[in-house]
Amino acid sequence: APLGFLLTLEPIKPRHTNSQRGYYWRSINAWGKSLGYSAGETERTLHTLVLCEAYGTEKQVQLTDGQIINFPKKRSSKANRDEYSELIDVLCRVASEQGYYIEPPRRIA
Repeated sequence: APLGFLLTLEPIKPRHTNSQRGYYWRSINAWGKSLGYSAGETERTLHTLVLCEAYGTEKQVQLTDGQIINFPKKRSSKANRDEYSELIDVLCRVASEQGYYIEPPRRIA
């Protein structure tokens, strides 16, 4: 290449685990069910709420009816183990702030 090369070295962080994903989705779906939400409604509302709380909001769009839709900066599918653990912690906190208790995950060393 005429201008050279840019090489970036970053440590490889393992992706989140199936256990983390299973715990998160069981918990958020149970919370959604307690609110009378379908699985789709839970994903569109509660999951997006938790993502935005954990990772921040990238943008907001206001619909013609005045409803505001938030878009998270990061999706859970792109989260590594540490980021997914943070997502789970935020889920437990936000649900409890809304009056729904989620049993915290057991940490395995």
